[in-house]
Amino acid sequence: PLLLLVPFKSYEEYLYSHSINVCILTLAQAESLGFEGETFVNIGLAGLLHDIGKLKIKREIFLKEGVLKKEEWDEIKKHPEEGAKLLMKVPSIPEIAVISAYEHHIKFDGSGYPKKRYNGFPSFISQMITISDFYDALRTERPYRVKLEHDEVLSLMDIKSGTDFNPKLLANFIMLF
Repeated sequence: PLLLLVPFKSYEEYLYSHSINVCILTLAQAESLGFEGETFVNIGLAGLLHDIGKLKIKREIFLKEGVLKKEEWDEIKKHPEEGAKLLMKVPSIPEIAVISAYEHHIKFDGSGYPKKRYNGFPSFISQMITISDFYDALRTERPYRVKLEHDEVLSLMDIKSGTDFNPKLLANFIMLF
């Protein structure tokens, strides 16, 4: 399953480092919550592979500086579904990696994307990955925006507690620092 990350490096350096950072941040959460063994390893894989669907996005859209057009944004919003489809084809991928690839942009209150749901709320592991994904994305410089400082990101996340993020998981995440 880890060989699925190889194309990330050549596709875009940010995507590669973001996947590793999300994995580390999610494993830190998992460790603090007492996950261990095979479940812990599967959580790490889910964090690493959460954005695998971005390989299906045209590079020029992914690397575009400035505001995206509606059709470009619609293309980007397909990556969770595309990622889940891709991972379902790999026999050794744990189910939680498929689920998290699909759910990592679904917010705690059920908003977000994709809109097609197979149950009400995102899984617990997906909620952890959502927190890690958001934190790392805002802490990293991108062509279209500057990175935010650690405290700025945590403040913004705190405002979104209960809507975008599970309040208990977010409180746990903040305590890790």
